[in-house]
Amino acid sequence: MTAAYRAAMDALALVRPAPTDLVEFVSRGRIGIVAPAEAVEEAENAASNLPPELSSTVIIGNTDSEIRSINGHLGAFVIQQGEQNITVDSVLDFFSPPLVQMVNPTLTTLPLGYFSMAQSGQEALQQVLDMRGTFHKPRYFQYQKSLCAHGANGKTGCTRCLDACPTGAIVSVGDKVEVNSYLCQGCGGCVMTCPSGAMRYAYPPPQDTLQALRAAITAYGKHDSGAPTLLFYAADCAADIRAAKLAPEVLPIAVEEVGAIGLEIWLCALAYGAAHVFLYADNTRLAALAQEQQHIVKIILDALGYRCAVTVLENVSDITAEAHTALAAPASFAPDNEKRRMFFMAFNHLLTAAPAVVDLPIDLPMGAMFGEITVNAKKCTLCMACAGACPVSAVRAGGTTPRLLFVEENCVQCGLCEVACPENAITLKPRLLVDSGLRRQARLLNEDKPLLCLECSKPFATERIVGRIEEKLKSHWMFQDEKSQRRLRLCEECRVRDMFDGKGG
Repeated sequence: MTAAYRAAMDALALVRPAPTDLVEFVSRGRIGIVAPAEAVEEAENAASNLPPELSSTVIIGNTDSEIRSINGHLGAFVIQQGEQNITVDSVLDFFSPPLVQMVNPTLTTLPLGYFSMAQSGQEALQQVLDMRGTFHKPRYFQYQKSLCAHGANGKTGCTRCLDACPTGAIVSVGDKVEVNSYLCQGCGGCVMTCPSGAMRYAYPPPQDTLQALRAAITAYGKHDSGAPTLLFYAADCAADIRAAKLAPEVLPIAVEEVGAIGLEIWLCALAYGAAHVFLYADNTRLAALAQEQQHIVKIILDALGYRCAVTVLENVSDITAEAHTALAAPASFAPDNEKRRMFFMAFNHLLTAAPAVVDLPIDLPMGAMFGEITVNAKKCTLCMACAGACPVSAVRAGGTTPRLLFVEENCVQCGLCEVACPENAITLKPRLLVDSGLRRQARLLNEDKPLLCLECSKPFATERIVGRIEEKLKSHWMFQDEKSQRRLRLCEECRVRDMFDGKGG
């Protein structure tokens, strides 16, 4: 163990993360035992051997359709069999695969308090015996509704967190999402994939993680001219890390879940002076999500000419620590909890010291959370439906002038503008614009001269919008006379007045 390693790990230990709220579960010891007909005897034996302080209900189903649904969590499961709802605190399942996954196919992780004999055998039976009393777990997430790009005006945009959640804890509620704290098990998949930062890890928050990284890397650099390699791993994988016998330049960093360590933290670590960032993801589903983000980061780093990298590992023995020189001037920006701000702070710093000169935008794959939109000016009527749907003010109206503006740094590629456009005039284009000034600048996508009301001369629309309306209504029986047609070129106030006083012909 080198002096640099000891100093880094000591600095890491000194950073105390902010506390998070707790979620409480109360279980009275009521066990629901679900089993197929062929496992009735085994299930009844398990029920008869329960200690007297526990109660059980054996629920038999010949097929998964007989038990219509299983919902809930430790202390509050509801099993629907036919028209009957059976409430229990925990579930012991003799089906293979587990019945809850058969009736809820989107679940890939069992709820807390649900135990599968097929997956865990006698260990499941022992675990269900221990599930009586009051239990607590951290509230792993923070959800900032104002940043959410899930929906707007009844249209659906981003569904990344819904797609990533393995426990069914996240559901769509109109234009936003809702997270069930009791079902959430803190895997971090929603945090890693959220493009806007609306979903944020809270155990610990990103700011605390970044402060710890900066402190560790700085301490390492005071004792070694080289740059350390970081290895993030889930705390429950500590035995794997000890068995790997890591090189002294590799700093192992335990986190609650590696899913909480997204691409903004990866880039910040490199900007603060790390040589390489590894994520050990022993969960196949989480590893797949991380590898998608890794692909995006690799494209960015390759474009800048860096040898440092981010690598997702499914086997910790695959880690290699290559010799890298630390950045001549590591970043000193203060960390905070805003995902996109941290990403761009890190990217801008890496850009200033990049080995390669990059002027053109960096093309990214579909699904990336950065990019622009292109607008077909011949189709666009400047109706501003896109601006009304954009949750992050990337697309905006140009005030009193019929003008559509776009700020690329804000765009999360959620697609709401695209689905809101009635003319199919918008296309998403994932990329990373290198010039920070251009990213923040409101640039013009389309504009038109305002159409003036024939009565009061007030601007109220564009020639293109009114022309499109006239084209659609030209065969309608209500718009066959000159007076009705003229009314389409009046503002709202003058149109109403014209309809009631008989003028306008």
